[in-house]
Amino acid sequence: MYSDDVLNKSGTAQKYDYEERSRKAEQYFAQFEEGKSLVFYYAGYSNPFSENEENNYVVAGISRLKKMGDFHYYQNISEEIRKKYAGGIVWQKAVTSAYPDEGFCIPYWKYMDNEDVLERLVIKPLHRAPFKYGSREITDDDAIEIVNQLVNAVEVLIEIGDTTENWKLRRDWLGSVLNELWIARGPYPGFASVLENLGLGSIEATYLRLTNESDMKAFRDQVCDLLVGERDDVWGQALPAAELKKIRREYKLREEPEQKLLLDILPRFALTAGQMQAILSEDRENVSITVSLEEILADPYIIFEQYQGYDVDDVIPFYKIDNGILASPDFGLDNLLDEGSTERLRAFCVDELNRIAAHSFGKTATILESVNHRLDRMPEWKRYTYKLKNFDIETEVLEEALYLRRDENNTLYLYLRSVYEDERCIEDAFKALTDRPDIVLKRAISAEKFKERLKKKDSKLISKAGRQYEAILDKQAEICMKIFTKPLCVLSGAAGTGKTTVIRAIVENIKRVHGESTGFLLMAPTGKAAERIKTQTGERSTTIHSFLASNGWINNNFTLKRSGGKLSQDVNTIIVDDHC
Repeated sequence: MYSDDVLNKSGTAQKYDYEERSRKAEQYFAQFEEGKSLVFYYAGYSNPFSENEENNYVVAGISRLKKMGDFHYYQNISEEIRKKYAGGIVWQKAVTSAYPDEGFCIPYWKYMDNEDVLERLVIKPLHRAPFKYGSREITDDDAIEIVNQLVNAVEVLIEIGDTTENWKLRRDWLGSVLNELWIARGPYPGFASVLENLGLGSIEATYLRLTNESDMKAFRDQVCDLLVGERDDVWGQALPAAELKKIRREYKLREEPEQKLLLDILPRFALTAGQMQAILSEDRENVSITVSLEEILADPYIIFEQYQGYDVDDVIPFYKIDNGILASPDFGLDNLLDEGSTERLRAFCVDELNRIAAHSFGKTATILESVNHRLDRMPEWKRYTYKLKNFDIETEVLEEALYLRRDENNTLYLYLRSVYEDERCIEDAFKALTDRPDIVLKRAISAEKFKERLKKKDSKLISKAGRQYEAILDKQAEICMKIFTKPLCVLSGAAGTGKTTVIRAIVENIKRVHGESTGFLLMAPTGKAAERIKTQTGERSTTIHSFLASNGWINNNFTLKRSGGKLSQDVNTIIVDDHC
């Protein structure tokens, strides 16, 4: 309803084409089936579990769709409003669930004073994209993940003897729901996206209408035969000769690893066509993937570990890859890796480390406990129990994404390798700067010169507290003298302590000592902060992001490149104001 294709193209002042929005809304609601589709209930950020500056969505319950209501329209509106807003439509439909026959609500309210129980019950989805709007469709993989967490919550309620519901009955119902979801997911949830990438979008709808896994597998086999020239139709649907010739040519132009990924690996994952295209691209670094296609073939968990999309919705969570690598045995597919593989352990650990908001490392034993807890609630074919000893074997696999470090007590810690290496890079750069000799000045500078720049002649402090003001200026001038010749310095202090005044004095004296043409740059994390420091100093400023982008250090997904940018040649002094 808010995408570009509903924008008004008539050139009028009205932003949206409401007739088109109405059609889009009808299409959206039409995809849900009464008596079949599931309904997940959640609380937005305004809930008791959003605290300490951490906002969380919280899953509150589940049921099945019983009845989808009709659109309603505002009454007693003018003809102009009716014409302008698609008949005066109300942008919502009433949804009736099958509760209490199917579904339940997690009784959070009963345990608000019991933090231990709440911590075990609460479901805070890590993949937040499905929860951003009033309602939104989710994939079978997303639903499987949420239902698995609901099973865990129900197990806790059974364990503590909660009597709100017959939880054993609800657990059995969740088991049947999981079975439905795995069947609906099918062996190749990403094959429709593969068809788009192969130029076979015209037969995508035919594939999506298939309902059993044997037909899905047969359809894929026919597509494979079509591409190599062994047949000219798929599922009885023939393509125009010229179009088919082009599709086959483009397929043959792809390298072997790309062909294998498209037909054998990526169909197993519920990815969008755009995500697949980005992964296969030679410029896959634009989505932060730094490995070769051969490496992805050998270990598809890398897709989860490295992929960073173009917006908050463009995410590939761990479970989407795990569900494809270890598919349901009912589908008759070989596992790409075994359930106890070191690659899987590494991916689990990366997922756990990504969940830690405060930092990028954790105690291995704690992370392992969480991983095994997640494994315990998975289907039988995906269960495994990892041990601490797993971190002593196949370490070369672990170290592709993790850094393992033992402290003085021999306690093992895990770090995200990329972050650990970034920290060491910054550490080395800072050490190199601090080891440099003091800067040689072209002209001498004195504390009095700084004091002249620091003093505000119109300050009321001169008349009201002249002696104290002079003492403050002396102290600030002394600070300026200490840091002026240092290759690296950090200036800190609470709001109103004169940091900006000191920066302004330093900038003015840099130009006085080294000349007006001296190259220096003021930077800040945000546009607002950059504009503020520009106003306060009268000098040009920019955001850190803009500076990096101008030197080729930013990928198309706005992440930092690991390599390939250029060094700035015209800046001798950089001042970063980290106050946002």
